[in-house]
Amino acid sequence: MPASRSSLGRRLVARLRGRVDRRRSGRSAAPQLVELYEVAEAWPVVATVFPEPYVFNPTGVDREIMDLDQRWANRSIVLPPISLHDIAGAAIRASGIIQTAGGALLFESVKRPGHLLRSSELRLRPRSIIRRDGVGTTITLADRVPNYFHWLIDMVPRLYALEQRGGPITLVVPRDAPAFVDALVERVVTDAVTIERCPRGIAMAFDSVRLSPFTTVWSHGLLRPEIVTWLRTRLVGSPEVRPPGSGRRIFIQRRGTRARTIENEEEVLRALRPFNLEPVRPELLPLAEQLDLFVHAELIVGPCGAGLTNMIAADRAAVVDINPGGRNGMPFHPSFWSLAHSCGHRYVVVPHAAHLHTPSYVVDAARVRAAVEVALDSSPGRAPAAIV
Repeated sequence: MPASRSSLGRRLVARLRGRVDRRRSGRSAAPQLVELYEVAEAWPVVATVFPEPYVFNPTGVDREIMDLDQRWANRSIVLPPISLHDIAGAAIRASGIIQTAGGALLFESVKRPGHLLRSSELRLRPRSIIRRDGVGTTITLADRVPNYFHWLIDMVPRLYALEQRGGPITLVVPRDAPAFVDALVERVVTDAVTIERCPRGIAMAFDSVRLSPFTTVWSHGLLRPEIVTWLRTRLVGSPEVRPPGSGRRIFIQRRGTRARTIENEEEVLRALRPFNLEPVRPELLPLAEQLDLFVHAELIVGPCGAGLTNMIAADRAAVVDINPGGRNGMPFHPSFWSLAHSCGHRYVVVPHAAHLHTPSYVVDAARVRAAVEVALDSSPGRAPAAIV
């Protein structure tokens, strides 16, 4: 576990601790906050799964794509080393935040300090604590419980390191998690894992809580190759060998969602008619049907959103991301580019100057059609990614 944070991380930690200090000095009680490295000798490493960081330094068109997001311009993506720590007598809240035996909240149980800044966990204490024997763990990302992308890319991969360590363990999952979570977790875990559903306002205390850190960095879907292979195999089995051009061509619709709906979707579908794409709404399908649909995909087209996450099930697909833009005026949000890279897919982005959380946006149908043509280009020497 690193002994220091980036300058941004240090500022967020200082801001968060300042907020807690103000609350503790007033009438409202607030828990203490602790970082793992501050007391590492008390919570020793029980297994090191990845001793070295994983560094992805994009080149060529990949560098051009990543630089569309100025936060990542001229930078590499660095995934941290992964070690497991046992925290004696700790408890797990339904939100996924770990509470030490002394009542402090553990920073490393959230993906970044900003999650605690927005969380009600700073002003609420569990109504009761339920005692359980043995070792417990959590993979839940606070404030992202309803989100399919974050479950599949941020949360479930935390099980990989736990599985390498082995031994019986209890996985605490929020009782109010969406229905797909049960199907997803049960598809991935082994018989050594017992699933315990925890209601909001309750914490579950164990002889020790095993902390499996997050394997990803914020804003990106980049995963280590070992985790991609493990996750894909657990979800859909060994990849199916199929001749090029024999797979399904899918257009992901976001009708009925709160963000990133394509206003002129019918115009876009008319422009794509020669390519025989199949419009689908993945959120209306059970998890097994979603995965079965995408495991046979050779082309996946859609707006940035949860449906594109299913590319993890596909093998050697082409992905066209109709990207609405990122936060703070950025013309691009990089999550699905880095996920496509992890999966070995060809990736083509159609950036738009909207916003990641825009309710809807109008896209250039001709550009989307051109992007599909680029994605399906099978000429020798083609680049693994493109901007249209």
